[in-house]
Amino acid sequence: MLIENVVGLLSANKGKNYMKLHYALLELGYKSGAILLDAVNFVPQSRPRVFVIAVRNDIKIPQELQDKQPNWLHNKAASDLGKVLPCWIWWKAEKPPGRNESLNDVIDFSIPYDKNDVLKLIPSNHKEKLDSMKNAVVTGYRRTRQGKQCLELRFDGVAGCLRTPDGGSSKQFLIVKQNGKLNARLISSREAARLMGAPDSFILPEHGNDGYKAMGDAVALPVAKFVGQSFLIKLAEAAYGKQQHLQSIKSISVRNRQKQNLGTQYLGAVMQHLVGAKLSLILPQGQFQIHGASVADTPTERSGDFVINNTIIHCTTAPGEPLIQKCRANISAGCLPVIITIFDRVKTAIDLATDVDLNGRIEVWDIQQFISTNISEHSMFDGTARNTKLADIIEKYNKIIDEVETDPSLRIEFEAK
Repeated sequence: MLIENVVGLLSANKGKNYMKLHYALLELGYKSGAILLDAVNFVPQSRPRVFVIAVRNDIKIPQELQDKQPNWLHNKAASDLGKVLPCWIWWKAEKPPGRNESLNDVIDFSIPYDKNDVLKLIPSNHKEKLDSMKNAVVTGYRRTRQGKQCLELRFDGVAGCLRTPDGGSSKQFLIVKQNGKLNARLISSREAARLMGAPDSFILPEHGNDGYKAMGDAVALPVAKFVGQSFLIKLAEAAYGKQQHLQSIKSISVRNRQKQNLGTQYLGAVMQHLVGAKLSLILPQGQFQIHGASVADTPTERSGDFVINNTIIHCTTAPGEPLIQKCRANISAGCLPVIITIFDRVKTAIDLATDVDLNGRIEVWDIQQFISTNISEHSMFDGTARNTKLADIIEKYNKIIDEVETDPSLRIEFEAK
């Protein structure tokens, strides 16, 4: 079970509110612990949030997810609560790499400035700081201080926490200084979406306020992804034995065949078509094309193995510099490149992207997690349905092999149990 709330949940009423929640979960048969994550670790927006992760008492939690004391995931309020509450779990995870994106990266400088009237509300100390800067991009909210309205700015290169558009002070202003001239406007709903980590392909409501509300009420996408990959997937595997079912895929012994036939990329072919099978089951028919694993991108005018809207998916067992250059071309074309590879090569791909300053702009996924997440999500974590869903993926995979490949040995024999 996952519960998300504002940071005040931990300290409100001297922690008594959170204690009631903790004991209520205990009565329901759940042990739990709270962590604090700030979206600023991933996107240029300050958005600290509390996540309560609760697990049934009969589920064994992997040791890698547990600490013996507070760590970077716990502020003082969480640390104090954890020291006094029974059955508290000190959740543990690797700290994410540093954020590469700045406020300048999400701003659309072509949008007209139409709120210059708020510039007169900037406090004198903030105005002095702006005057000392040649160029600046800052954000601010209107506040009432000592009975007077003012526009308080922040100069740390990130936006303030996005809110829903109820009330005049809930809309965040953008202040831009270029060539000595100050201008102001509201942050657009698209910029708000970017600050939440949503891609530009995400469809926003037509009305601006609805877009603000959708973002102000949401959990930042990279934060949700971090919680899912660092905790929820691993807990689901521990609870439902998902990895045991995935071993059935590996029973085709593609690695052994690869050693016997060095000129044929068996593992890469299997991986690419498993990805195609999954995509075929979750996306509308005709949204992307499937090619044989040996078909090169250039002759078919493809920018990757799978092209879905503005997302380009590359499947490989051996990521290298040529692939990174393809990803750079994808980015230049306004697309999001995604590399799907085997677990042993995930770090290699990330390191290659980092070497050319593309870390954070290229997503790298582990093929096993990519497939297994689909199985759990679409089977609603039901054991029987999970086996059926896995069988559906394999059935679709075999159909793809029959249609685009000439080697029938690539087929996978799988029997749902």
